[in-house]
Amino acid sequence: MELMIVVAVISLISAIVIPKFGELILRSKESMAIGALGTFRSAIDLYYMDNEGKYPAVLDSIRMSKYIDFFPKIQIPPSKNGTNPGHQSNSLVQNYVNKTLIGSSNEGVRIWAYVDDLNISDGGYLGLNCIHENNKGTIWSNY
Repeated sequence: MELMIVVAVISLISAIVIPKFGELILRSKESMAIGALGTFRSAIDLYYMDNEGKYPAVLDSIRMSKYIDFFPKIQIPPSKNGTNPGHQSNSLVQNYVNKTLIGSSNEGVRIWAYVDDLNISDGGYLGLNCIHENNKGTIWSNY
């Protein structure tokens, strides 16, 4: 009898803890992606300051330099509500001519989006190449 009570209590605790643990893993992956975006943007800002207010025309020009050693490899996790299928981990960059086009080409295949037309106000913008929502309901490309 006592053993059945112990098993019931353990089952109850497991039913509460396991779903929360899965949610925490999703939230940590989302935080890693947003953190990597901030680090990557900081490297571009350093380039901008060192080059008299000019962003790199080609993002590859800052890789393996004093600005950044490598492009961060991130994964966009699926959302729990099913609106985002998730994207595999990669560090590839998709170039766009303006910010409004982000997500229109290689969405999720090339995880980073860079606006390489430096003659417009969005020139030099770096974002995430995903038009799906995260678990808070924010579209990834809006970060």
